[in-house]
Amino acid sequence: MNIQATSSTTIERVPAELRSWLAKPRPMLINGKWVQAKSGKVFDVYDPATEMRLATVAEGDAADIDEAVRAARNALENGPWGHMSPSARGRMVHKIGDLILEHLDELAQLESLDNGKPFSVARVADVPLSADI
Repeated sequence: MNIQATSSTTIERVPAELRSWLAKPRPMLINGKWVQAKSGKVFDVYDPATEMRLATVAEGDAADIDEAVRAARNALENGPWGHMSPSARGRMVHKIGDLILEHLDELAQLESLDNGKPFSVARVADVPLSADI
């Protein structure tokens, strides 16, 4: 099997918007902001089925983790989440599940590429199960 031919076939099946999204370096979400790693490091993510580079993402380390944990602690102690009733928190978590399903095809495509599994499996199992959880 020619990996190059498979690679181009794989990327050609990816919707244009997703290809465009993957082409940009992907930052981390910390404290409600998209940020690069403090070290400036990045790493490439590859499709294991084709060995095609999919994306470049920020490579967080201890300093980034510390910042994320501080932000999460602050959000819990001083933000609205820590003062919400369990019922209100539950509604928010269910809304996340609804949003996952609204983006089912995009997320299934990403899951398929990231894991090398068939899109159909990601679409009927992985993504819907994530939304349910």
